[in-house]
Amino acid sequence: ILVAIFVIFSGLILADFTRNFVAKTLASIGKSYSETLARLAQAMVIIVASIIAIEQMGINGTVLTLAVTIIFGSTLGAIALAFSLGSRPTVANMLALQQAVKNLEIGDTIQIDGITGRIVEFTKTAVILKCEDGSIIVPGERLATEIIVHRK
Repeated sequence: ILVAIFVIFSGLILADFTRNFVAKTLASIGKSYSETLARLAQAMVIIVASIIAIEQMGINGTVLTLAVTIIFGSTLGAIALAFSLGSRPTVANMLALQQAVKNLEIGDTIQIDGITGRIVEFTKTAVILKCEDGSIIVPGERLATEIIVHRK
């Protein structure tokens, strides 16, 4: 039982260190969700320490370990699915623009969807056109799906 108490105590200290490390690291690169991920990392360390402590007390933790693994795997799968579905438009714009840049240059004049403008800038996901009415931002995906009249 003393070993189990030591494991829990050590796990809590390690979990707190992990939370602080993850929060500071993500905050330093400007991520707004740093505290949420830090709490998630802290919880995972506490869960692992608890399972180890239960096994140290002589209780079979196989079922608990399996349940935690399934929950963790399902959560990661849901996060990955949400990320992939949410990033689809951005990735489509980036890939389409990457292809368009091979045929277009800054200074070229294009007409797309009835709008004529001179290319003044390529961003990661769009092209900026200078038109009579001002500047227009055209998403990269539109360059791949619309008919474009290109004049050098």
